[in-house]
Amino acid sequence: MSARRIVFPLLLVTAFALPAPVAAQIGFDDVVVPQGGCVGPGLGEYVDDVWVGDYAGFTWTNMYACDDDLAVAGFAAAVVSGSQAAVNGFGTLGVFAGSLFNFNSAYFTTLLPSVFTLTVRGWRDGGIIYTQDLALTQTATLYDIGFTGVDLVTLGNPASTPDEAFVFAVDDVNVTVTPEPASLLLITTGVLGIAVVGRRRQRSNTA
Repeated sequence: MSARRIVFPLLLVTAFALPAPVAAQIGFDDVVVPQGGCVGPGLGEYVDDVWVGDYAGFTWTNMYACDDDLAVAGFAAAVVSGSQAAVNGFGTLGVFAGSLFNFNSAYFTTLLPSVFTLTVRGWRDGGIIYTQDLALTQTATLYDIGFTGVDLVTLGNPASTPDEAFVFAVDDVNVTVTPEPASLLLITTGVLGIAVVGRRRQRSNTA
């Protein structure tokens, strides 16, 4: 059998076997939160008084899931679905990171008495590739973000974010996790390796 007859079916199988992008909506409602309280989502620990935890396939820093009975003005309006949403903690930035993903959209609300400009940045390999400024009000608003192929998102701006406990809230974070390039390279290399072996065998049989 020729190498071409081997490779073509394998490429078809590989194409169908590749993991499809997985869309998810993160609403923080499965985090166990005491009534009227807040907790760091997922498994993690406090690092320099800031929560860092793994939740819903991402690592969250300085973000906390809160119940809609939280006694903070404007928070109840920030909860879009279920009974919980996430807020930033003391410090300027909220961060979530993972393997390559698309940050599609989310509902954002300010917990300050006036309009607050939230700077959202998308990062890949340590560099900023997207920046978007959102003018947040005390009404939960769906923002289309449209960051593709990022591995980290920062929420906030160190130059302008007040050092207050709760500055903004976010709910129904819509993301799409994309296959990692390393996985695709590994699969492709394996297919090409099989083709080379098949071709060598074919030559040895005809010698």
